[in-house]
Amino acid sequence: MRELTAFQDKKNAERLVGYLITKLIPVQLEEEHGQWVVWVINDDDRDAARQILEIFQRNPEDSRYDAAIEQARELARQDEAVQKKIRRRQVDMTKRWSGHWWYAHPATNILIAISLLVAIVCTDWKHMEPGMLGLPALCTNQDFVLLRHLYVTDFEIYVNHDGNQMIRYAPPWPAVLRGEIWRPITPIFLHFGVLHILFNMMWMKQLASSVESVKGTRRFLVLVFLIALISNLAEFYWSGPKFGGMSGVVFGMIGYVWMQGKTQPREGLALPQEILVFAFLWLFLCMGGAFGHIANAAHLVGFGVGILLGARQALWKSAMHRLRS
Repeated sequence: MRELTAFQDKKNAERLVGYLITKLIPVQLEEEHGQWVVWVINDDDRDAARQILEIFQRNPEDSRYDAAIEQARELARQDEAVQKKIRRRQVDMTKRWSGHWWYAHPATNILIAISLLVAIVCTDWKHMEPGMLGLPALCTNQDFVLLRHLYVTDFEIYVNHDGNQMIRYAPPWPAVLRGEIWRPITPIFLHFGVLHILFNMMWMKQLASSVESVKGTRRFLVLVFLIALISNLAEFYWSGPKFGGMSGVVFGMIGYVWMQGKTQPREGLALPQEILVFAFLWLFLCMGGAFGHIANAAHLVGFGVGILLGARQALWKSAMHRLRS
Protein backbone atom coordinates (compact mmCIF):
# COMPACT_ATOMS: atom_id res chain seq x y z
CA MET A 1 0.00 0.00 0.00
CA ARG A 2 1.43 3.37 -1.10
CA GLU A 3 0.43 6.94 -0.27
CA LEU A 4 -1.00 8.78 -3.27
CA THR A 5 -1.70 12.25 -1.86
CA ALA A 6 -3.09 14.13 1.14
CA PHE A 7 -5.87 16.73 1.44
CA GLN A 8 -6.75 19.36 4.01
CA ASP A 9 -10.35 19.21 2.78
CA LYS A 10 -12.19 15.94 3.47
CA LYS A 11 -14.74 16.59 0.73
CA ASN A 12 -12.11 16.74 -2.02
CA ALA A 13 -10.47 13.62 -0.64
CA GLU A 14 -13.79 11.75 -0.76
CA ARG A 15 -14.47 12.95 -4.32
CA LEU A 16 -11.11 11.66 -5.53
CA VAL A 17 -11.48 8.38 -3.66
CA GLY A 18 -14.97 7.89 -5.08
CA TYR A 19 -13.75 8.48 -8.61
CA LEU A 20 -10.82 6.09 -8.17
CA ILE A 21 -13.18 3.39 -6.90
CA THR A 22 -15.42 3.78 -9.96
CA LYS A 23 -12.31 3.16 -12.06
CA LEU A 24 -11.82 -0.09 -10.12
CA ILE A 25 -8.70 1.14 -8.33
CA PRO A 26 -8.81 -0.04 -4.69
CA VAL A 27 -7.96 2.83 -2.34
CA GLN A 28 -8.24 3.67 1.34
CA LEU A 29 -8.87 7.03 3.00
CA GLU A 30 -7.39 7.73 6.45
CA GLU A 31 -7.12 10.77 8.70
CA GLU A 32 -3.59 11.55 9.90
CA HIS A 33 -2.61 14.66 11.87
CA GLY A 34 -5.49 16.74 10.55
CA GLN A 35 -5.00 15.64 6.94
CA TRP A 36 -6.89 13.14 4.78
CA VAL A 37 -4.46 10.70 3.21
CA VAL A 38 -5.36 8.65 0.14
CA TRP A 39 -3.64 5.26 -0.03
CA VAL A 40 -3.44 3.05 -3.13
CA ILE A 41 -3.83 -0.58 -2.10
CA ASN A 42 -2.04 -2.28 -5.01
CA ASP A 43 1.32 -1.13 -6.34
CA ASP A 44 0.22 -2.05 -9.86
CA ASP A 45 -2.42 0.68 -9.71
CA ARG A 46 -0.06 3.53 -8.71
CA ASP A 47 0.62 4.89 -12.20
CA ALA A 48 -3.06 4.92 -13.17
CA ALA A 49 -3.97 6.55 -9.85
CA ARG A 50 -1.34 9.30 -10.36
CA GLN A 51 -2.71 10.10 -13.81
CA ILE A 52 -6.21 10.44 -12.39
CA LEU A 53 -4.85 12.61 -9.55
CA GLU A 54 -3.22 14.98 -12.05
CA ILE A 55 -6.47 15.40 -13.95
CA PHE A 56 -8.37 15.85 -10.69
CA GLN A 57 -6.02 18.62 -9.49
CA ARG A 58 -6.68 20.65 -12.63
CA ASN A 59 -10.42 20.86 -11.91
CA PRO A 60 -11.46 19.27 -8.61
CA GLU A 61 -14.93 20.85 -8.86
CA ASP A 62 -15.86 18.92 -11.98
CA SER A 63 -19.38 17.44 -11.61
CA ARG A 64 -18.19 13.96 -12.57
CA TYR A 65 -16.44 13.67 -9.22
CA ASP A 66 -19.68 14.41 -7.33
CA ALA A 67 -21.47 11.72 -9.34
CA ALA A 68 -18.63 9.31 -8.63
CA ILE A 69 -19.20 9.55 -4.87
CA GLU A 70 -22.72 8.10 -5.11
CA GLN A 71 -21.58 5.50 -7.62
CA ALA A 72 -18.75 4.46 -5.30
CA ARG A 73 -21.20 4.12 -2.42
CA GLU A 74 -23.38 1.84 -4.52
CA LEU A 75 -20.35 -0.27 -5.44
CA ALA A 76 -19.44 -0.48 -1.76
CA ARG A 77 -22.97 -1.64 -0.88
CA GLN A 78 -22.83 -4.30 -3.59
CA ASP A 79 -19.42 -5.47 -2.41
CA GLU A 80 -20.65 -5.69 1.18
CA ALA A 81 -23.64 -7.77 0.06
CA VAL A 82 -21.32 -10.14 -1.80
CA GLN A 83 -19.01 -10.42 1.21
CA LYS A 84 -21.95 -11.19 3.50
CA LYS A 85 -23.07 -13.93 1.14
CA ILE A 86 -19.54 -15.37 1.06
CA ARG A 87 -19.30 -15.30 4.86
CA ARG A 88 -22.71 -16.95 5.17
CA ARG A 89 -21.71 -19.70 2.75
CA GLN A 90 -18.47 -20.22 4.66
CA VAL A 91 -20.46 -20.67 7.88
CA ASP A 92 -22.90 -23.00 6.10
CA MET A 93 -20.08 -25.16 4.74
CA THR A 94 -18.41 -25.29 8.15
CA LYS A 95 -21.66 -26.54 9.63
CA ARG A 96 -22.18 -29.04 6.79
CA TRP A 97 -18.75 -30.58 7.32
CA SER A 98 -19.21 -30.67 11.10
CA GLY A 99 -20.55 -34.23 10.85
CA HIS A 100 -23.97 -33.51 12.38
CA TRP A 101 -26.72 -34.82 10.10
CA TRP A 102 -29.04 -31.87 10.75
CA TYR A 103 -26.38 -29.59 9.23
CA ALA A 104 -24.78 -31.90 6.66
CA HIS A 105 -27.81 -33.46 4.95
CA PRO A 106 -31.06 -32.95 6.91
CA ALA A 107 -33.41 -33.33 3.94
CA THR A 108 -31.95 -36.71 2.96
CA ASN A 109 -32.47 -38.07 6.44
CA ILE A 110 -35.99 -36.68 6.62
CA LEU A 111 -36.89 -38.29 3.27
CA ILE A 112 -35.52 -41.61 4.54
CA ALA A 113 -37.43 -41.25 7.83
CA ILE A 114 -40.71 -40.50 6.03
CA SER A 115 -40.26 -43.54 3.78
CA LEU A 116 -39.62 -45.82 6.77
CA LEU A 117 -42.55 -44.35 8.71
CA VAL A 118 -44.91 -44.82 5.76
CA ALA A 119 -43.78 -48.45 5.40
CA ILE A 120 -44.46 -49.08 9.08
CA VAL A 121 -47.88 -47.42 9.40
CA CYS A 122 -49.25 -48.46 5.98
CA THR A 123 -48.50 -52.18 6.34
CA ASP A 124 -51.13 -54.62 7.60
CA TRP A 125 -48.95 -56.40 10.15
CA LYS A 126 -51.83 -58.59 11.37
CA HIS A 127 -52.22 -60.20 7.95
CA MET A 128 -48.65 -60.19 6.65
CA GLU A 129 -48.14 -61.11 3.03
CA PRO A 130 -44.91 -62.64 1.69
CA GLY A 131 -42.87 -60.54 -0.69
CA MET A 132 -39.60 -61.05 -2.55
CA LEU A 133 -37.43 -63.85 -1.08
CA GLY A 134 -40.17 -64.56 1.46
CA LEU A 135 -39.64 -61.25 3.24
CA PRO A 136 -42.74 -59.30 4.31
CA ALA A 137 -44.56 -57.22 1.73
CA LEU A 138 -44.98 -53.58 2.76
CA CYS A 139 -47.71 -50.95 2.29
CA THR A 140 -50.36 -53.66 2.08
CA ASN A 141 -53.17 -51.98 4.02
CA GLN A 142 -55.07 -50.65 1.02
CA ASP A 143 -57.98 -49.55 3.23
CA PHE A 144 -55.75 -47.16 5.17
CA VAL A 145 -56.65 -43.56 4.26
CA LEU A 146 -53.06 -42.27 4.37
CA LEU A 147 -51.85 -44.97 1.99
CA ARG A 148 -54.55 -44.25 -0.57
CA HIS A 149 -53.76 -40.53 -0.48
CA LEU A 150 -50.08 -41.12 -1.19
CA TYR A 151 -50.75 -42.67 -4.58
CA VAL A 152 -50.69 -40.36 -7.58
CA THR A 153 -54.48 -40.73 -7.88
CA ASP A 154 -57.35 -42.78 -6.46
CA PHE A 155 -57.99 -46.16 -8.04
CA GLU A 156 -60.26 -49.15 -7.68
CA ILE A 157 -59.39 -52.81 -8.31
CA TYR A 158 -62.21 -55.02 -9.57
CA VAL A 159 -62.75 -58.36 -11.31
CA ASN A 160 -64.28 -58.23 -14.78
CA HIS A 161 -66.74 -60.75 -16.27
CA ASP A 162 -63.82 -62.91 -17.49
CA GLY A 163 -62.49 -63.22 -13.95
CA ASN A 164 -59.47 -60.99 -14.61
CA GLN A 165 -58.38 -58.43 -12.05
CA MET A 166 -58.64 -54.92 -13.47
CA ILE A 167 -57.93 -51.40 -12.21
CA ARG A 168 -60.09 -48.34 -12.65
CA TYR A 169 -58.72 -44.85 -12.02
CA ALA A 170 -59.04 -41.17 -12.91
CA PRO A 171 -56.36 -38.71 -14.04
CA PRO A 172 -54.45 -37.06 -11.16
CA TRP A 173 -55.29 -33.48 -12.07
CA PRO A 174 -58.81 -33.25 -10.55
CA ALA A 175 -57.37 -34.24 -7.17
CA VAL A 176 -54.52 -31.74 -7.57
CA LEU A 177 -56.99 -28.97 -8.44
CA ARG A 178 -58.97 -29.87 -5.32
CA GLY A 179 -55.89 -29.06 -3.27
CA GLU A 180 -54.15 -32.45 -3.08
CA ILE A 181 -51.05 -30.99 -4.69
CA TRP A 182 -48.77 -33.59 -3.09
CA ARG A 183 -50.14 -36.45 -5.19
CA PRO A 184 -47.63 -36.35 -8.10
CA ILE A 185 -44.73 -36.38 -5.58
CA THR A 186 -45.67 -38.67 -2.69
CA PRO A 187 -45.50 -42.06 -4.48
CA ILE A 188 -41.75 -41.81 -3.78
CA PHE A 189 -42.53 -42.68 -0.13
CA LEU A 190 -44.32 -45.93 -0.99
CA HIS A 191 -42.31 -49.15 -0.92
CA PHE A 192 -43.80 -52.61 -1.32
CA GLY A 193 -41.06 -54.87 -0.01
CA VAL A 194 -38.21 -55.00 2.47
CA LEU A 195 -35.55 -55.28 -0.24
CA HIS A 196 -37.25 -52.47 -2.16
CA ILE A 197 -36.99 -50.00 0.68
CA LEU A 198 -33.54 -51.13 1.86
CA PHE A 199 -32.08 -50.76 -1.62
CA ASN A 200 -33.52 -47.29 -2.14
CA MET A 201 -32.64 -46.00 1.32
CA MET A 202 -29.08 -47.27 0.96
CA TRP A 203 -28.69 -45.29 -2.27
CA MET A 204 -30.27 -42.21 -0.73
CA LYS A 205 -27.93 -42.36 2.25
CA GLN A 206 -24.81 -42.81 0.13
CA LEU A 207 -25.57 -40.74 -2.96
CA ALA A 208 -28.29 -38.21 -2.20
CA SER A 209 -26.60 -37.10 1.02
CA SER A 210 -23.48 -36.21 -1.00
CA VAL A 211 -25.54 -34.13 -3.40
CA GLU A 212 -27.22 -32.29 -0.53
CA SER A 213 -23.90 -31.63 1.23
CA VAL A 214 -22.39 -30.10 -1.92
CA LYS A 215 -25.40 -28.31 -3.41
CA GLY A 216 -27.25 -27.28 -0.27
CA THR A 217 -30.60 -28.39 1.12
CA ARG A 218 -32.85 -26.07 -0.90
CA ARG A 219 -31.30 -26.91 -4.26
CA PHE A 220 -31.30 -30.58 -3.33
CA LEU A 221 -35.02 -30.55 -2.53
CA VAL A 222 -35.82 -28.77 -5.79
CA LEU A 223 -33.83 -31.47 -7.58
CA VAL A 224 -35.61 -34.30 -5.74
CA PHE A 225 -39.11 -32.93 -6.27
CA LEU A 226 -38.51 -32.13 -9.94
CA ILE A 227 -37.18 -35.63 -10.66
CA ALA A 228 -40.01 -37.17 -8.61
CA LEU A 229 -42.69 -35.14 -10.37
CA ILE A 230 -41.58 -35.96 -13.91
CA SER A 231 -40.70 -39.61 -13.30
CA ASN A 232 -43.92 -40.31 -11.37
CA LEU A 233 -46.09 -38.78 -14.09
CA ALA A 234 -44.20 -40.78 -16.72
CA GLU A 235 -44.85 -44.01 -14.79
CA PHE A 236 -48.51 -43.09 -14.28
CA TYR A 237 -49.13 -42.53 -17.98
CA TRP A 238 -47.15 -45.69 -18.83
CA SER A 239 -48.59 -48.21 -16.37
CA GLY A 240 -51.27 -46.59 -14.20
CA PRO A 241 -51.38 -45.38 -10.58
CA LYS A 242 -50.44 -48.49 -8.58
CA PHE A 243 -46.73 -47.88 -8.20
CA GLY A 244 -44.34 -46.34 -5.73
CA GLY A 245 -40.77 -46.08 -4.57
CA MET A 246 -37.79 -43.75 -4.42
CA SER A 247 -36.10 -45.54 -7.33
CA GLY A 248 -36.93 -42.84 -9.88
CA VAL A 249 -35.24 -40.25 -7.65
CA VAL A 250 -32.30 -42.58 -7.02
CA PHE A 251 -31.69 -43.09 -10.74
CA GLY A 252 -32.14 -39.35 -11.21
CA MET A 253 -29.40 -38.73 -8.63
CA ILE A 254 -27.14 -41.23 -10.40
CA GLY A 255 -27.61 -39.42 -13.70
CA TYR A 256 -27.15 -36.02 -12.04
CA VAL A 257 -23.93 -36.90 -10.23
CA TRP A 258 -22.57 -38.63 -13.34
CA MET A 259 -23.06 -35.51 -15.48
CA GLN A 260 -21.83 -33.16 -12.76
CA GLY A 261 -18.60 -35.11 -12.58
CA LYS A 262 -18.25 -34.96 -16.38
CA THR A 263 -19.16 -31.29 -16.91
CA GLN A 264 -18.36 -29.58 -13.58
CA PRO A 265 -15.72 -31.65 -11.77
CA ARG A 266 -14.76 -28.70 -9.56
CA GLU A 267 -18.16 -28.89 -7.85
CA GLY A 268 -16.94 -31.96 -5.97
CA LEU A 269 -19.44 -34.52 -7.28
CA ALA A 270 -18.37 -37.58 -9.26
CA LEU A 271 -19.61 -41.12 -9.82
CA PRO A 272 -17.12 -44.03 -9.68
CA GLN A 273 -17.11 -46.10 -12.86
CA GLU A 274 -18.08 -49.30 -11.05
CA ILE A 275 -21.16 -47.60 -9.55
CA LEU A 276 -22.24 -46.42 -12.99
CA VAL A 277 -21.82 -49.93 -14.43
CA PHE A 278 -23.83 -51.41 -11.54
CA ALA A 279 -26.59 -48.81 -12.08
CA PHE A 280 -26.87 -49.68 -15.78
CA LEU A 281 -26.87 -53.40 -14.97
CA TRP A 282 -29.61 -52.95 -12.38
CA LEU A 283 -31.62 -50.81 -14.80
CA PHE A 284 -31.48 -53.45 -17.54
CA LEU A 285 -32.29 -56.29 -15.12
CA CYS A 286 -35.37 -54.40 -13.97
CA MET A 287 -36.42 -53.77 -17.57
CA GLY A 288 -35.97 -57.46 -18.31
CA GLY A 289 -38.40 -58.46 -15.56
CA ALA A 290 -35.83 -60.08 -13.27
CA PHE A 291 -37.51 -58.58 -10.20
CA GLY A 292 -41.15 -58.76 -11.24
CA HIS A 293 -43.32 -55.69 -11.72
CA ILE A 294 -41.01 -52.67 -11.59
CA ALA A 295 -41.66 -48.98 -12.32
CA ASN A 296 -39.31 -48.98 -15.31
CA ALA A 297 -40.69 -45.76 -16.79
CA ALA A 298 -39.92 -43.92 -13.54
CA HIS A 299 -36.39 -45.35 -13.57
CA LEU A 300 -35.64 -44.40 -17.16
CA VAL A 301 -37.26 -40.98 -17.06
CA GLY A 302 -35.74 -40.16 -13.67
CA PHE A 303 -32.32 -41.14 -15.01
CA GLY A 304 -32.81 -38.96 -18.08
CA VAL A 305 -34.03 -35.97 -16.06
CA GLY A 306 -31.02 -36.30 -13.75
CA ILE A 307 -28.66 -36.34 -16.73
CA LEU A 308 -30.25 -33.20 -18.21
CA LEU A 309 -30.19 -31.34 -14.88
CA GLY A 310 -26.61 -32.37 -14.19
CA ALA A 311 -25.42 -31.22 -17.63
CA ARG A 312 -27.72 -28.20 -18.02
CA GLN A 313 -25.02 -25.55 -17.54
CA ALA A 314 -22.70 -27.22 -20.04
CA LEU A 315 -25.58 -27.60 -22.50
CA TRP A 316 -26.55 -23.95 -22.06
CA LYS A 317 -23.00 -22.72 -22.62
CA SER A 318 -22.68 -24.90 -25.71
CA ALA A 319 -25.97 -23.56 -27.10
CA MET A 320 -24.96 -19.94 -26.46
CA HIS A 321 -21.56 -20.53 -28.07
CA ARG A 322 -23.21 -21.91 -31.19
CA LEU A 323 -25.62 -18.96 -31.38
CA ARG A 324 -22.75 -16.47 -31.15
CA SER A 325 -20.58 -18.26 -33.72
